Amino acid sequence: MGGSRGAPGRELGPWRRRLEAVGISLLGAVVMWVGARFEATGPLVGVGFTLVLVPSLVERWRAPLWGFVPGAMLYATVINITLAQFAWYAPLLVVPLLGWHYVLMPLLTRSLAVVTRGPAWFVLPLALGAEEWIRPHLGLGNYSMYKTGTFLYQWPVLIQVAEVIGALGLTVLYAVVLGAGVEWLRLLFDGSVSTSRRRVLVGGVLATAIVVSVSGYGVWRLETLEKLPGPRLALVQPSQDHGFDLTPRVVQVQQSMTATMIPAGAVDMLVWPENAILTPYELSQTYQDVVSWLVRTKGAPLLFGTQAMDRDGRPAALALLADEQGEVVGRYRKMVLFPFTERRILPWLESVLPAVSNAIVDLTRKAWGSAADGRAGESVDLISLEAAGERWLFWTPLCYDSCFADYARQAAAQGARFFVNLTSEGWNGWGIAHNQMAANVLRAVENRVGVARVGNTGVSCFIGPDGRAEQFLVGRKGRLYLDQGVLVERVSVAAGGLTFYTRWGSVLDPFWPLAWLLATVAGLVLRFARRRRKLVESPVL
Repeated sequence: MGGSRGAPGRELGPWRRRLEAVGISLLGAVVMWVGARFEATGPLVGVGFTLVLVPSLVERWRAPLWGFVPGAMLYATVINITLAQFAWYAPLLVVPLLGWHYVLMPLLTRSLAVVTRGPAWFVLPLALGAEEWIRPHLGLGNYSMYKTGTFLYQWPVLIQVAEVIGALGLTVLYAVVLGAGVEWLRLLFDGSVSTSRRRVLVGGVLATAIVVSVSGYGVWRLETLEKLPGPRLALVQPSQDHGFDLTPRVVQVQQSMTATMIPAGAVDMLVWPENAILTPYELSQTYQDVVSWLVRTKGAPLLFGTQAMDRDGRPAALALLADEQGEVVGRYRKMVLFPFTERRILPWLESVLPAVSNAIVDLTRKAWGSAADGRAGESVDLISLEAAGERWLFWTPLCYDSCFADYARQAAAQGARFFVNLTSEGWNGWGIAHNQMAANVLRAVENRVGVARVGNTGVSCFIGPDGRAEQFLVGRKGRLYLDQGVLVERVSVAAGGLTFYTRWGSVLDPFWPLAWLLATVAGLVLRFARRRRKLVESPVL
């Protein structure tokens, strides 16, 4: 029989255990913030998530919630702290309503660990995979940011397998590697048991096999992937504050930059960012005349973000492609509206708890100047561009749309050869821009499409179907962010057909929450069977 020196957690007082767990959770929050804030440290997002989940996996702390929530909520508040420029309570308003998944994550982890008694390199991947799928589907804010696998985007060799398993599959594989490290911590803190040593060894072998296999696949695909030149686009980054009353100034700046910095006949399409004409374009003859003049002068249609009003007065965010008469020849309506700034949160409260609903609306109006009640799009509509005698279909995800793999797959399956991401998230700081950049890279690899990203404040760039950033827009002051500039380049497209993930991602992604559920149920059934067997085998006194 294997001996044990006992779990150190059993020798600790309750307050000592809690303080240690909270300390590790707060450390995880710091690590997550560093990973989200600094581009080269993206993989630390996964390390941070793992640290804040360690108290729910290591018996020394046995803390599925109170060891996790402090650090997670601190991280969520800090990452959204730039919202305080609108009102000091804006981050506090966002985090509790959108950060519910920080409670779900340790519950999924702890419950699976308890019922299966499985190693961390088994529990952590299934729990993180399930949580990352559930988060945007059931969350109050469709919160699909800061996903573990997505933040591997700076290492092209590690993300090529996303064309098979997607960004969510990358999360699961990365979590196996991280779980191997957690098993070592278990061995360190929970006692030296023979089975623990075997788990550490098996976890190390699995982690090594995953890294070698994924890297080998990445090297092969980077060498064999054939890229072709697509249409030539001109990305205009005005770096202007957006607002309905500021629209004349914003349009003037974009018009001047387009007129002076882009030669006539040099591009196949002009591109302005999201909210480039924030007031409804189709109701303004003035802005239609501006667009018409630019299109005629430059010999290329203009793609830009604007607003529209439905018959019931609800706003909608649009991407429009306009021709030389200023008429709309292609349109796309934003699919995912961000809570507070673009849509109401919990609208059903108005009839159930009107006082609470009114309080949320009042706070939202005080923080952002208005309580938006927008209407989202219902289909992934593509836009057609004629260039060099060829017809190109492309998708124009607006801002947060790029975080949703489902819509990108639909666009690629419908024939989109490239994506043009129009965005204006600069008001929320570099962390959001970093997240959006990572999301676009993974959408490119998952579907083998080129991506042109144009942000009002940056980062604007061209991303190849291999996930490599081929060209960044460097502004007049030499900066990628919060700077004005224009970038003219061809968007790359892939030579092959639909990827495995494009075809089957709708089945692969839901597999992870299903796998967590099946493993949990199986663990419960086995525990019940073992308990019954013990009762049957026990002598009756």
